[in-house]
Amino acid sequence: KGITVLEQWPPYSPDLNPIEQVWALLDRRIAELGTAENVAHLERLAQQAWKSIPQSTLNNYVASFRQRLQTCIRGSGACI
Repeated sequence: KGITVLEQWPPYSPDLNPIEQVWALLDRRIAELGTAENVAHLERLAQQAWKSIPQSTLNNYVASFRQRLQTCIRGSGACI
């Protein structure tokens, strides 16, 4: 179907993608704030949760990429 595939690339590597860690953290923070009553309330909870995450935490997730990649390479594609 004309799709280029990278043969040695793990098919799904959430451990290698810093945004997946951020989403998980955001999800936990929203859950700590309570249950949304409606979409508008969920939006407010999400904004509040996002503002509670220090920039240094986000920077650390990005900075950890090299170590995560090296771990994956050492494991022959078996990520963390």
